[in-house]
Amino acid sequence: MVKHVRTDWERTYNTLSDGSYISWLGNVCYISNGVFHKADGPAIEMSSGYKAWFNCGKLHRENGPAVERVDGSDEWWVDGKQTTKLLQEEAVLIWKMNEAMR
Repeated sequence: MVKHVRTDWERTYNTLSDGSYISWLGNVCYISNGVFHKADGPAIEMSSGYKAWFNCGKLHRENGPAVERVDGSDEWWVDGKQTTKLLQEEAVLIWKMNEAMR
């Protein structure tokens, strides 16, 4: 639910009940407590197709690349630390195995 909307030239600033986001010319950035953050999707979505997932201001995504570019390149990050697809998949597998053993 939108609490407040203010339009300033080409930008629209919206304050949501669960945080804030700024959108302009088809680009959207989700901000919470002054840092990029969105729990259920990319915190930055550019009209060009660029996407970046952030958790509490750190690049972070557990089920895919944290940065996706239009040219198909990507970057894998967990809790602000860069990793690789293979290392991340191994870490998720180990975590699932540990959870199953509990």
